[in-house]
Amino acid sequence: MINSFKKIRILIVDDHAILLMGLKETISETDDLLVVAEARNGHEALEKIRSTELDIIVLDIDMPGKSGWDVLMQLKSEGSMLPTLVLSSFSEDNHALAAIKAGASGYLNKNSAPELLVEAIRKVAGGGKFVTQKLAEKMVCEWDRDELAHQKLSPR
Repeated sequence: MINSFKKIRILIVDDHAILLMGLKETISETDDLLVVAEARNGHEALEKIRSTELDIIVLDIDMPGKSGWDVLMQLKSEGSMLPTLVLSSFSEDNHALAAIKAGASGYLNKNSAPELLVEAIRKVAGGGKFVTQKLAEKMVCEWDRDELAHQKLSPR
């Protein structure tokens, strides 16, 4: 019997060859994910985005030349609806919210477990947003703090 489900087509963008190979290996161990393209910088990424049928981008932020930030901003300015999961060595505390505000659909630290990467790819490719539990709790705490500050304002 032929398996007829559609695989999630992925572009991986990272300037580190070893990491790129590891990501491809992790993804190849799943039945529903397929790396169809890879890029080592932002210029290559934009070229692949325009020439390849994709469902999701897994994007490093810190690359020489045109960075992942540049790619995110350009895609956002062009009105691209292509889901993007930022995979970065930068801590969530300092960069995740900025990446999501810049147009990313999710953020994951490179120190995360491979299973979490697969979960994040599936969620983002399916139209959802992905943040870790720790970041979600931080966002809620900040929202609560902002809400309380707002409640202190007088009607005037």
